[in-house]
Amino acid sequence: VIAYLLTQNRLLTPNIEMAVSRTMDDIEGAYSLVIMTHTKLIAARDPHGFRPLCIGELPDGSGWAFASESCALDAVGAKFVRDVKPGEIVIADHEGLRSIEDHCGTAPHTLCVFEYIYFARPDSIMDGASVHEARLLMGEKLGDKVRSVLPEMDIDVVIPIPDTSVPSALQLANYLGLSFRMGFIKNRYVGRTFIMPGQAVRKKSVRQKLNAIATEFAGKNVLLVDDSIVRGTTSREIVEMARAAGAL
Repeated sequence: VIAYLLTQNRLLTPNIEMAVSRTMDDIEGAYSLVIMTHTKLIAARDPHGFRPLCIGELPDGSGWAFASESCALDAVGAKFVRDVKPGEIVIADHEGLRSIEDHCGTAPHTLCVFEYIYFARPDSIMDGASVHEARLLMGEKLGDKVRSVLPEMDIDVVIPIPDTSVPSALQLANYLGLSFRMGFIKNRYVGRTFIMPGQAVRKKSVRQKLNAIATEFAGKNVLLVDDSIVRGTTSREIVEMARAAGAL
C-alpha cells in the first residue's frame, strides 16, 4: 500500500521527498522506511515513532547509513549519529543530511515496548536508552514487585525463560540476593510461538522450543522470569514443564 501511494504521489509532486511527505499524510500506523534512489537515501519514521530508526555516518565521512537498530551500524563500522525523530523525513545525499519535520510532533511518541523487552538486541541504543540497561532496570522493578507480593521470599532459585529475559532475571536475582540458574534449554530452530496459528500448535511448539534441566528444578521453589508473554497461554505450558521437572 505504501509503495502504491508513494508511486501515485510522485506523479503529483516535484520531487521524491515531497512524495514521501504526502504519502505520510495518507497513511496511519507503524512504519519505518528507507528509500534508495540513484542519488540519495530517504528515511522516514511514523509520527508515533512506534518502530525504531537511526542514522549512522560511514567511516571517513564517506556516506550515511540507516538502520532499525544501532548495532547494525556497529557491524558495518558506521558511527551512530542519532535516532530519526518520530514523523521526521531524513534525506542523505552528496551534500550531507537534511530533514523535513512537517509531521514531527503531530502524534504522541509511543515506541513499541516490545523493542525494549525482547525484539531489539541488547547492544542497541533506542531513543537514547540502552536496551541492555532497560532490561536490567526491568529486573529491579520486578524485584520490587516480588518483594511486595512475596515478603517472606520463599524462593530457592530464579530461572529465566531464554533468551532475552536472562539479563532481567539475573538482575532480579542479584537485587534480591537469590540464586540464579539456567534451567531451560532453548531449541533455536523453533520460531516465535505467539504468531503461530491456533492454540494447539502454539502449545506443541512451546514443548519443542524449551526443555527443562530436571536437576535445576527438583525439590525447589522456582521463580520463573518470562519476558515473552503476549497471549499468556504458553505460560501455563512452561509452568507445567517446570512442575514435571520436579519444581514445588
